[in-house]
Amino acid sequence: MADRELLGDKSVPLRGREGEYADITAALDGARHGGQSIIVVVGAGGTGKTRLLRTAVADASRNWTYVATLLDGASLGSDVQLSAFPPEVLGSTSSGCGDVSRLVLVDNAHLVNPERLESLTNTALSDRRYGALLMAAGRPGRCGITTEWFRGRLSPGTLTIRLGPLPDAAVRDMVADLTGGAPSAALAAFVEQADGNPRLVCELVTGLREEQRLQVTSGLAHLTGTSIPDRAVVFIRRRLDQLSLPCRQLLQVASLLGRTLRLNRIAGVLREPTASTLPLLEEAISAEILDVRGEDLLFQSTLVWCAVRGTVPAPIRLALEQEFGAMSAGTDHADHEGQPDPQGPQLSPAVDDAPVASTNEVLNRLTTKERAIAEMVSAGLTNRQIAAQVYLSPHTVNYHLRRIFRKLDVASRIEVAMLAKSDGD
Repeated sequence: MADRELLGDKSVPLRGREGEYADITAALDGARHGGQSIIVVVGAGGTGKTRLLRTAVADASRNWTYVATLLDGASLGSDVQLSAFPPEVLGSTSSGCGDVSRLVLVDNAHLVNPERLESLTNTALSDRRYGALLMAAGRPGRCGITTEWFRGRLSPGTLTIRLGPLPDAAVRDMVADLTGGAPSAALAAFVEQADGNPRLVCELVTGLREEQRLQVTSGLAHLTGTSIPDRAVVFIRRRLDQLSLPCRQLLQVASLLGRTLRLNRIAGVLREPTASTLPLLEEAISAEILDVRGEDLLFQSTLVWCAVRGTVPAPIRLALEQEFGAMSAGTDHADHEGQPDPQGPQLSPAVDDAPVASTNEVLNRLTTKERAIAEMVSAGLTNRQIAAQVYLSPHTVNYHLRRIFRKLDVASRIEVAMLAKSDGD
C-alpha cells in the first residue's frame, strides 16, 4: 500500500508544491465557472504527481459539484468510458451557466497510447455547454505523455507543470512532519541522499522511524546510525528487480565507479564496445534508475546509487574495485574537477571491511585544507557554504571532499563529521 504522505492525507501537509497547487486550483475554479482546459503534470517517479492532483480534486469536492472520472494508465483499456452527466444534474443546469463540470484525471498517462489519450481528451472537452478539466499526470521520456499528444497540447489552453526535486526547505519541513521535530544537521545531511525526491524522502525517514533510529529531543530530531534503513533499500531493489539481468549487472559494476558515469569507463571495465552498452543504459534510464542531466549520466539519486552498490556482495565488490582501481586512479582528477556538483558528495551504505585505525591516525592523512573542510562538514555546512569560507568553487570543494572520503575510508558526510568531532572531544 502506498504511503499516506503520497496520496493526499490532509494530516500531512503538501510541501514544496504550493505554487503548482495554486495553478491547479485556479484551473479547477475556471472549470467550475464553465471554462475548459487541460493540465499536464510531468515528473519523475516519486515527485508527487498523484498527490498533487488528488489533493486538489479532494479540496474541490468540498466546494462545488462536478462529475469526476479517475483513470490509471497502468490499467486503462480501450473500452473505458468517461462518466456521463447524471440526468438530475443535467436537468438542473441551464445552457452555459456552468453549474456542473466534468473532471477527468488520468494518472500514469505515460502508459497510455497517444491515440487513446487523444480520444479521452476530445470526449472530455466535447460539450462546450459545461466546464471541463482534463488532468494528465505522467513521467517524462519517450512515452505517450511527451510525444504526439503532449506536443499537440502545448497551447494557451494547456497548463504544463514540471515537478523537479523539492527545495531544501521543503525537505526539512517534510522531515519535521514525519518525525515530529526539526531535523538536526546530521539528519538533514543524511536525508540529502534522496536528492529532494518526496517518495524517497518518505521511504528513508519512515524506515528510520520503523527501526527506532530517530530521537526527538527538545523539538529536534536526531539520527542514530548511518546505514540506509531496510525499507528504503527494499523499495529501490524492487525497481531493480524489474530490469533485465544484463542491465542489473551493468548497473552494479557502474555503481562501483561512482554516482556519475562515463560510458567509456563502463565499457572499458566490462570489456565491451561502448555501443553495446547503450540498450542497457536506455533500459536503466527508462526505469528511472539512471538520469541524464546535461552532459552527465548518473544514478537518479545518491540513495539509489547507494542501494545499487549495496547489492554487490562485499567480496565481489572488493575484487572488482581492486581490478579497476588503477584505471579509476588514473582518471580521477579529470573526472571530478570539471563536473557539475551532483548535490554534494556521495553517501553510501555503511559497509566497512577495512581495519579500524585510531581517529588521530585517520585524520593525519588529510592535508591542512582537507582538515579544515572536514571540520566545516562536521559543523553542518553545505558545499556552497564551505566554498565561500575557503574561497574555492563548489565544484572544487566537492573534489576535495571525494579525496577526504577516500583518505578516511568513509562513505558519507556523517562519518566525516563523527571523526572530526571525536578528534575535538
